[in-house]
Formats: sequence, structure tokens, C-alpha cells
Amino acid sequence: MCFILSLDRGNGGTKFVLGTEDKALVTDSFPSLLAPVEKEGSISVEGQSWIYGLDAWKAQRYVAIRKPLDSDTGKLENLKPVVASILHHAIVKRKVKGIPHDFPLIVIASHNIGSSAVASHYEQALGKFFDIQIEGSVYRVRIERVEVKKEGWGLTGMPYKAAIDWGFGTMLPIYRAPNGHGIGYAEQSQRGVNQALIDLVNDDSFADAVVNAGLPVPPTSFELNVAIRTGSLNIQGLELRSHLDRMLSKEWDNYLATAAYTVRKQAGLPQDEVIGGTGGGFSLISDIKGDAWLAERNIRVGKKPELASVGGMFTSAARAVGSK
Repeated sequence: MCFILSLDRGNGGTKFVLGTEDKALVTDSFPSLLAPVEKEGSISVEGQSWIYGLDAWKAQRYVAIRKPLDSDTGKLENLKPVVASILHHAIVKRKVKGIPHDFPLIVIASHNIGSSAVASHYEQALGKFFDIQIEGSVYRVRIERVEVKKEGWGLTGMPYKAAIDWGFGTMLPIYRAPNGHGIGYAEQSQRGVNQALIDLVNDDSFADAVVNAGLPVPPTSFELNVAIRTGSLNIQGLELRSHLDRMLSKEWDNYLATAAYTVRKQAGLPQDEVIGGTGGGFSLISDIKGDAWLAERNIRVGKKPELASVGGMFTSAARAVGSK
């Protein structure tokens, strides 16, 4: 049986669905951090030990962390340890059963880099078994192929004609093509959640709060991202919720409202038509502002907006594999 992995290794979080053509076994995310280590790590890939996610974050003083933002092709690099980290997360942290110790894998990856660049990065990983060691057990995985999908697949699983995909690095307005087939894109903005968090760190009110909390230095935007992802809205006495609430109001007034207007206009929709919201940014809005706040602005989100894209890719891939 062939397994399917839909993967969005975003600038902030690695989102994924792992399963077979019959069903998804696990849908989840963790911070997009990898680090090779000399001692035994969470995973071992072809003899090299690695730690990932929060474990890598906690050890950042002692290891060389690798993030997607480190290079133009950062999202494409380290495919084998990325696959291994997802397998470890599924088996050890989510306690998923039924994953064999020897299996072929199809990877469906979300990226805005062309297929030729992807092929050059993934070529040596294709068609060959490689060993992954997880807590003493060895898993042999063969990557059959890697398919690259354009960003914005979260819209495919929503009942709306347009959406805004707001991730850590970008803000992407998307809409259904007029013929009903495919996805159209309005102008992408680099105004991702990271930029909003950078502005927050540089805000005078936030700086005062950092001093009042007794922190020697303010947290970085990535530290804030990790705190948000773990649901910890308090960093050593620095309460984040009120600051994030104020930040999100500014983002709506200055950027998101414009993106909503633009995508509705591009898609030929009335300005009061309901559109969708996907990506980690809308997960944050849903948690801090609430879905009612979004509904007042004619935007709806699913249960976990940041996982909408990998969910759409997995469903499409599973259907394609099942029809063969």
C-alpha cells in the first residue's frame, strides 16, 4: 500500500496530512525547525541524528537550526529529515497506529517555486529506500514521486468562491476560476503574520509591557510565533493576548480589508459576499478575535484554518491514486 503525504512546509509551521488513498491517518502541524545533532536525537536518517519542532527550538543555543526562511529554496531542502520528523510526530506524539515499517510514499508539496527547481532538489531522494530510526525501530521509506501544487489549495475544500490565505510569510488572495476549474490569484503580498509580529515587537506599548514584565530583551517575531503555536500566550510574565488583539485590528484596517476587497473585485463578487479565510493568520484571528468578529466582516473559517491547504491537497491526491 502506498502512503500519501500532503505537505506545506511554511515559513512558520510545517503542516501535513499523512494517510492512504482510503483515509487520512493524521493531520497536524509543528514549528518548521530542523537541526542536525551529534548525539542521539528524536530521529535518525541514514545515520544522521536530527531534532525538530519545539525540541529544536529549546536547543537553539547549542545547535544549528535550519528554517525555510534561511534560503530561497529553504522549503525544498532536507526532504528526508522533514519526512522523518512527520513520521516521528505521527507515531510518537500522536500515537498513530497502522504505519508499516516498509512503505512507498507519494509527497504532495505546496510551493510557489517552479517544477524544474523542485526536480533538481528532490531528484536524488526519489525511487530509493532510506532508513529512518524512531525510538529503536527502523522504517524504510521510498519516495515514489513528489508533486508540487501552487499555494492556495485551502479554497478547494470550502464552499466559497474566494478566500484569503494568510500565512507566516505571505498574504495570498485566491478565487475560483470563472470556468469553475482551477484557482486564480490576486496580487500576493509579503505582508505575512511575521511582518505583523515584527511591527508588534517594535510597538511602543509592547516595549513598555516588556519592561514592566521584567524581560531583559523583547521576544523576536519567531519567538512570538512559537508561543502562539503552542498556545502559550504568556512569555515569562508578558501577557500577549491584548497585544495580539490590537495588532490584528491594525492588520485588518491596514491590509486584510484591502485584500478582501481586491479578491472579491478580481473574482467578480459583490463586496458583501462571504469569502473564506485560511492559513495560520486566520487561525490566530479565530483564537484571539473569534469567529463572530470574522463573520461581521463576511469571512468564514474552518475548524483549523492553517490546515485547510494540506487537507485540500490530500483529498485531491487520494482521489487520483484511488482512481488508478
